[in-house]
Amino acid sequence: MLSELSADQHTGSTENAFKEHLQRKAAENFDAALTRKGEHLMPDLFLSRGVLFLDTSDMQAGKKEFLAELDEASQLPSPEARQEALIACHYNLAVAEQGLGNLKEALSWMRLAEQEQDQLGRTVIPGLSDNRQRLESTMATHDHE
Repeated sequence: MLSELSADQHTGSTENAFKEHLQRKAAENFDAALTRKGEHLMPDLFLSRGVLFLDTSDMQAGKKEFLAELDEASQLPSPEARQEALIACHYNLAVAEQGLGNLKEALSWMRLAEQEQDQLGRTVIPGLSDNRQRLESTMATHDHE
């Protein structure tokens, strides 16, 4: 792996195997945390599980985790923490829907995240407006094809 990295190769077989190993270990740890969480509200656990699924290109499983995060985040007692979690959740639902090819759904989630971030008055997801504009451009291109 060191020879791949020194040659600035980031898609070599050794690095990919190591990345897959780390992803498996992360999944194991997330699964263990989920079994122990009990009644605790842990939307970030579902967020992390969802992002891991997105990283492994399993958009449907990622979407399922983000929907679970949505349920947990909506129960947070702190309005600010709840809003931050919902923004991250809605944005990641947009990413999952885009990966599934559901561009209209993706845009709907992304607009919601952007609106909530604007209402919060600070940045939770950097580049959110730019990402929404790119998605709108992608959709406009698809509509003209």
